[in-house]
Order: sequence, then C-alpha cells, then structure tokens
Amino acid sequence: MKIEVRSLAVKPISGGGRLVGLADVALAWDDMTMEIRSIRIEAVGSNGAGGTKVCMPVDRDGRAVLVLPSELSEAVGEVVLAAAIEAGLLKERRNPAN
Repeated sequence: MKIEVRSLAVKPISGGGRLVGLADVALAWDDMTMEIRSIRIEAVGSNGAGGTKVCMPVDRDGRAVLVLPSELSEAVGEVVLAAAIEAGLLKERRNPAN
C-alpha cells in the first residue's frame, strides 16, 4: 500500500522556547485521508544549535497522541521539515564538505 504524505499548514510559534512551530499534514491512501494536526517542530540544544526535531502531538502527560510506524513517522518528519524550510521558519543546513 502506498501512502502519500503532504503538508497542509505550518505555523510559527514565537516565545523563545523549544517549540518553534506547529504543522498539519495529511496522510492519504486508497480512498481515505487522515489529518494529523499540531505536529511539533522543536529546537534541539541551546539556542537551537543542535538542530531541529519533529514530534507528534502530545497529551498533558507528554505522551504521543498518535504513534506511527517508523517508516511513516520519518516520512512525516521529512515533509514537515521541508514545509518549514519553504515557509521560512527554518533554514536548510548546508553540509560544509560540499
């Protein structure tokens, strides 16, 4: 089964904390579409020097609301990061070797 992952929205969050944005994506397969809202885009390390990570929405206890298989989770993360770069929320990291 082929699942298509596409970005629906990326919203910047200001406030100086780890959370830098929220994203919504759609997963489509066969005749069905599922939306995942409020995917977290977080800075890693001090002042974001460690990079960025993408996390599924969490409940009040910090547990993931939705747990996806790793292949699908990685695809969602790639789509969210690409959308955040396109929206100007993140900068693409350049490889110094190139």
